[in-house]
Amino acid sequence: MSKTDDLIESPTPEEKAFTAAQTSDTSRRSAGDLRRLVRELEARNAELERQNDELRKCLPASPSAGEIAKSRENMEKQPPTETTRLNQIILDALPGVAMLLRPHTREIVASNNSLARFGAAAIGAKCFEAWWKRDDPCPWCLAPKLWESGEAQHLEVESSRGVWDAHWIPVEPDLFMHFAFEVTERKRMEKAFREAIRHLKRSHTQTQALLKGTKALLEYRESRESLKHLFLACRDLIEATAGFVVLLSEDGKQQEFLPFDEDGPQFKIGTSSNVPIGGIFAEAYESGRVVFENDFSNSPSAELFPQDRESIQNILCAPLVIKGETVGLLGLANRPGGFNSNDGILAEAFAELASIGLMNRRAVESLEQSEERIRLLIESAPVGIRIAMDGRYSYVNPAFVRMFGYNTGEEILGRTVESLFTQEDRPKIRSRLKDREAGKPMGHHYQAVGIKRDGRLFDMEAWGTEIQYQQRLSSLAFLVDVSEAKSLRSQLIQAQKMEAVGTLAGGIAHDFNNLLTVVAGYAELLLAEKNPEEQDYQDLQKILTSARRGADLVQRLLTFSRKNESRQRPLNLNHQIEQVRNLLERTIPKMIQIELVLEDKLGIVSADPNQIEQILMNLALNAKDALVDSGTLRIETRNVLLDEGFCRANLGSKAGQCVQISVSDSGTGMDTSTVQHIFEPFYTTKAPGKGTGLGLAMVYGMVQQHDGYITCQSEPGRGTEFNIYLPIMESELEVAKSIRPASTRGGTETILLVDDENHVIELGTRILTKAGYRVLAATDGKQALELYKTQSEEISLIILDLIMPEMGGKQCLEELKRFDPAVKVLICSGYSSGGTQEYASRLGARAFLYKPYDVTEFLQTVREALDGE
Repeated sequence: MSKTDDLIESPTPEEKAFTAAQTSDTSRRSAGDLRRLVRELEARNAELERQNDELRKCLPASPSAGEIAKSRENMEKQPPTETTRLNQIILDALPGVAMLLRPHTREIVASNNSLARFGAAAIGAKCFEAWWKRDDPCPWCLAPKLWESGEAQHLEVESSRGVWDAHWIPVEPDLFMHFAFEVTERKRMEKAFREAIRHLKRSHTQTQALLKGTKALLEYRESRESLKHLFLACRDLIEATAGFVVLLSEDGKQQEFLPFDEDGPQFKIGTSSNVPIGGIFAEAYESGRVVFENDFSNSPSAELFPQDRESIQNILCAPLVIKGETVGLLGLANRPGGFNSNDGILAEAFAELASIGLMNRRAVESLEQSEERIRLLIESAPVGIRIAMDGRYSYVNPAFVRMFGYNTGEEILGRTVESLFTQEDRPKIRSRLKDREAGKPMGHHYQAVGIKRDGRLFDMEAWGTEIQYQQRLSSLAFLVDVSEAKSLRSQLIQAQKMEAVGTLAGGIAHDFNNLLTVVAGYAELLLAEKNPEEQDYQDLQKILTSARRGADLVQRLLTFSRKNESRQRPLNLNHQIEQVRNLLERTIPKMIQIELVLEDKLGIVSADPNQIEQILMNLALNAKDALVDSGTLRIETRNVLLDEGFCRANLGSKAGQCVQISVSDSGTGMDTSTVQHIFEPFYTTKAPGKGTGLGLAMVYGMVQQHDGYITCQSEPGRGTEFNIYLPIMESELEVAKSIRPASTRGGTETILLVDDENHVIELGTRILTKAGYRVLAATDGKQALELYKTQSEEISLIILDLIMPEMGGKQCLEELKRFDPAVKVLICSGYSSGGTQEYASRLGARAFLYKPYDVTEFLQTVREALDGE
């Protein structure tokens, strides 16, 4: 398109009006009408050319210039021909300005009314003078080209009068038609249309880029991966050639630099370097808006990238903002021509997308972490957790699966809830589920009996509540296997009951021993004065024998309650068991087979040989009664390690290395109720007169005295097995000191005898006085303390009972020791919380003497206490 604003004058008002009329007229004519008119004109021109050729053949030689001028003058004077009228019709039909011109002179031969409307001269004037207002031909005129080629020409001309669509069409050899119509408005609309298309394309490109960024947020789980694709989409849209993303640390003091432009120039600063916060970075952080610099090399921000100063021409930073806090920057660099405000708007949009992505990713990561914590809590929980929907299991955790003995949760899911409970509990479970779904108020806690996969039953406790699970009302329950806890509770109750019985037995033994002491003591005194041949002597002997049997019964009670003394030493139980077998072979029927399975290198235990023998004999004799006439009695030993699990399941046992003694039989066995009472005193399943009920109670007490543990397993028809666990010694005990030869020698010392039983005081006074001693008596601890404080220089020994009213023996001994640390005391009691010579030594006494005692033992112990240092 040519511009002629500097060559053509501004149009007159008449010309503007004519142009508007022509434009309106043109708009009413269709392009098809014009093309059809042009084709008719070309056909007519061809016909005229043919006729002209025929006329030329008849004409003489070319006329001179004068002849031509004269001929033209004559022609003008002649009336118009058919051709002339036809050309004028065509000219009038054409839109805009139309003229018929001479080829070389561009003289107007004919024109339409347009020239007259514009006030231009018509016939005889030059076209460039009449229409274009020029003194010389128009530089864009295509008439010369028309003459050379003989073909029609077309050109759009832009001038001060607007944009015109100009045409040059040959008509006759010495005529051509030139017409033009204004297309200014059309061109303006076309330009606006093209601008709209370009804007639409750019908007589409931006939209596609934003969609690509949004897609990256949805597709990539890793926040850095989505940031990378967002950055690349933004960089490509804005046509930058480099860029980066910067993430600010939580404390806001450091930046992590992430150059994502893998297919573009790399920043030399490197990945994950700590970029100092300053310059354009600080401005973007502080303002919270997009900032760009198009002369980076001369900017203070270039100091942040000293190694990149030459390679960066311009830079743009868009802040990443989450909930009003700037957490990073999206940066672009090296855009040809520099950055502008539109680039800032686009970068800001992508930065908002990136911020949303970071915020969502953080939220997702936080949710995932929370879900992971909850998952770990549920899957690692020691209690069973299940969710039921419509009365069927929809979720069970691993502990629930293990609790019911299954391998995987899939074996349980879909089953009805009550299917894992006993028939007795199923109605209760169904009722609870229905009431819970109906919203009825009910307790959260309940107990039931579950069924394991192998059919075994176990006790459980459960806590249930309602929840919304998968948009539906469901039941959540926590289940605990309490079988072990119930067993431990039962064991604790049993242990407490045994302890209570033992305490009662000890109390009875104390009073009974005092009575037996008097009976046996006086019997001995009387026997000493009688001749064995006398009748009374035999009666007294029977009284003494009965008293000693009573004393033995009391010792059994004390053994059960662990109140008697145990003389322990290092012992290999295999040797003891071999000795017991020899006794058993002479005691039990020969139809009963005795089997020994003894471990070769059995650990050494600290034990009382007599009590171990008594334990084994009692268990063996009980087995004999269960075997009736035939069967097998089996005794085994082995070294075992009791772990924490065993101790948790067996209340009272202690972890560590132990020797296990197993005594089992193939007899009739016992039911569960009998086993629960088997160690209680006076409990027996034997016929009246055939058992005291103290045998197994003594076994229990002696095992406890050895710091051991005993269990019993039995089922009717499947025999019985007792297991005893005794701790292995870490080092052997020292060999006990040799017992000095007994001595019943009396003396003349003064002895303070303290006891709350007058009969015992009278008996003791008589025995001691007979042996030559001087005796002082006191019936309680306070009286004894007062006597000693007033006569301490005379009193050589105090015989002190432990159980007395007012002030007991232990407290009295403590006061005596506080008054006189060198005081000599002999403890004499039928009941002791410690029950050993070691216990007496701990209290500060010289010796311990059990009631009932015989005269010889009594005098011997008194003498040893007096003579001891």
